[in-house]
Amino acid sequence: MRRSKGRGEMTFHLGAALALGLMAAASPALAQPIGAGAPATVQPDTDEYLQHAASVASVHQLNRQGDLSATIFSTVGGDPAMNGEYVFLSFSGSPHDAAQIFRIGDVLSYRIVAETRGRVLLQVTENVMNDSGEIGTRSRRVAVTWTAGAAGAPPASVRVATAR
Repeated sequence: MRRSKGRGEMTFHLGAALALGLMAAASPALAQPIGAGAPATVQPDTDEYLQHAASVASVHQLNRQGDLSATIFSTVGGDPAMNGEYVFLSFSGSPHDAAQIFRIGDVLSYRIVAETRGRVLLQVTENVMNDSGEIGTRSRRVAVTWTAGAAGAPPASVRVATAR
């Protein structure tokens, strides 16, 4: 003789099935790869946080900082004719703390030349305006230095200076 399921057991199985279905629907493994299958018409994503992400131009993880999780990243959004790329140095603490972010400066472009613990050397190209109002460019090296806080915490400040 087959036993019928009680209300609690049925509710549990229904809830488990629903949870598994939702997880499967949200799973990246089940997401449609780009260009796979029939053509798809995609609408704009309305997530307001993506507006901030859309301005990110580059991200460079710094790998020689010991326990500090440090990243140099840049955003764009200013006048592209006058140093429209904004360079930041970010330190991530514990997952419960917000990142410590320092604005290094505004440039036309940059690249990381060297990195050592507590220091990164950047080669920057900047727009400069002469006395006649004409815009030109110059290139220079900039050293960004810091000292980690106690117990590997992010630094309280960073120093930005032209490198010789």
